Amino acid sequence: MALPKMVRGSFGLLPMTALYKYDGYTLRPYLHDPSIANSISSRNLYTVYKDRSGILWIGTVGEGLDRLDPARDTITHYRHQPGIESSLGDNSVRCIYQDRGETLWFGTANGLDRLDSSRGVFLHYRHNPRDPTSLTNDSVRAIYEDRHANLWVGTDQGLNKLDRVTGRSLHFLHDPKNPHSIGADYVGSILEDRSGILWLGSVIGNGLSALDLGAQEFTTYSFLQEQPASDSVSGVASIHEDADGSLWLGTVNSGLLRLDPARREFTRYINNPADTFSLCGNGVQAIFQDAEGSAWLGTRNCVSRFAPNSSRFVNYQQKVHQIPGQRSTEIQSVWSDSLGYLWIGTASGLQMLDRKSSRSALYQHDAKDPDSISTGPVCTFAESGTGKLWIGTYGGGLDSFDRSTGRFFAYRHDPKNSASLSNDSVICLLVDHEGTIWVGTEGGGLDRYNPGTGKFKNYRHDPNDPHSLSYDEISALFEDRAGTLWVGAGTWLDRFDFKSDQFTSYHYDPKDSGSLSNGIVDSIYRDSRGTLWIGTRDGLDRLNPNGTFTKFTVKDGLPDPLVKSILEDRHGDLWLATDNGLSHFSPQTGQFRNYFESDGLPSNNLNLLGNEAAILQAAS
Repeated sequence: MALPKMVRGSFGLLPMTALYKYDGYTLRPYLHDPSIANSISSRNLYTVYKDRSGILWIGTVGEGLDRLDPARDTITHYRHQPGIESSLGDNSVRCIYQDRGETLWFGTANGLDRLDSSRGVFLHYRHNPRDPTSLTNDSVRAIYEDRHANLWVGTDQGLNKLDRVTGRSLHFLHDPKNPHSIGADYVGSILEDRSGILWLGSVIGNGLSALDLGAQEFTTYSFLQEQPASDSVSGVASIHEDADGSLWLGTVNSGLLRLDPARREFTRYINNPADTFSLCGNGVQAIFQDAEGSAWLGTRNCVSRFAPNSSRFVNYQQKVHQIPGQRSTEIQSVWSDSLGYLWIGTASGLQMLDRKSSRSALYQHDAKDPDSISTGPVCTFAESGTGKLWIGTYGGGLDSFDRSTGRFFAYRHDPKNSASLSNDSVICLLVDHEGTIWVGTEGGGLDRYNPGTGKFKNYRHDPNDPHSLSYDEISALFEDRAGTLWVGAGTWLDRFDFKSDQFTSYHYDPKDSGSLSNGIVDSIYRDSRGTLWIGTRDGLDRLNPNGTFTKFTVKDGLPDPLVKSILEDRHGDLWLATDNGLSHFSPQTGQFRNYFESDGLPSNNLNLLGNEAAILQAAS
């Protein structure tokens, strides 16, 4: 969601599904429509940036870069073209920045790009393992120019100070033996305050470091929540300095923090479900201050405006209903286990709800307890045949939960161990028919965990191997009745062959009406008749026996193009969770019947990251 009069910034932690223009009275959506060449490229957006000439630049996940001219209402598309070095370096554009010389820089999943506007070509800066002065990592998350014209580049693995002339980088990496090193290698936001201190935000850990440019030393900040016995804040997603010199920090799941630099004191603002004037969501991904001094705060599902003279928030959101016993309204994932218990993953922990007895239990990360759940939002679940619960977190890795002892065991990425988890941001999980745990990560590819050996095998995209994984960002996993593994990998749908250990890919081709309707796959389901259904950002696809796809879109009756989850009921009909309500689809007749908030849904936006089976089952 775009904030009004926005000058710069990424919406960082989780991709957006739409772009809106707000004139103070109404919202105008800019949506992807494959039948309109002048529409934006995708319904999966990483970042929006307004340059000094008023042009909006839109970075997408897997669909390239868009240039939106608001005056002419025209859109120009930029794509990575294999074999053409001067094209965009990668189709996932995560951050955008314009320096003082009005040069535009783009952080992608495959390095840093600089646009030569005079020639219309892109120049690339990438990690080279043979060059110690190259970027520390190709996954670029933040770009910033300080008052001395130094260009800073934040990546998944360290901070870089880039020399534009030589292309060389000075590296800053976390050193656990050095208390004055950067607090975390993941750098997702950068800001220089009026005193010349460089602030660095990370969604990993406490996530706030301050760099004294003169001394070249870092100070790492740790701050506790007001609630007793709670853990420290899990990461900083956005940073802003206001006109009074106060620093505002949007956290991953712990609300908004205001830091008074002089007193070194934090003031916290959090969501209170009982107070309609509180912050509308605790995951604050974007902060902007308008000309009148109001702060606009972009969270996952809503926008809050904070008036500085009132200390109250004015919210723009849909009505929120709390699940009984749930302490947070920011539900990230839901899982119904084999015993009938409901597991609810939130931005701040995990809750178990026994729907028969209404008994509940809350599990939160405790830094002093190694057996507690890992930090970070709970994104996904899976259950093994032994009843063990597997939990994927965003930034905290993979957890297994032993019900008998109430203990959690964490699996995390270890750069020194190739058999460890490949990435600590786990988006989806699956336990296959043999008991193997499949782990889909954001940026680390697909992991195959063998409980017998305790080792992970990693599958990554290899541009030189057509049978490798198509993309390293995994959005969906599904095993059909034949034991075939299906993978939603970025802009492709992959089928994994266990015998050959290879992947076969299906992709979106705008020139082929029988291809996938959209490159982003959010859900995969095989019904009782053996038909494979794929939920994309442009509708529902059915895979035909000849390898082509039949598409069902808004024109056919879907309430919204984005199909997040699919479930079959006992009648053989499908239930679809979308961005605009719940849809009941009959494969026999091809007819849709849609349900909205007015029909009793808690919200039209069924915005869950993990398994929504329990929600959809209740609706059916």
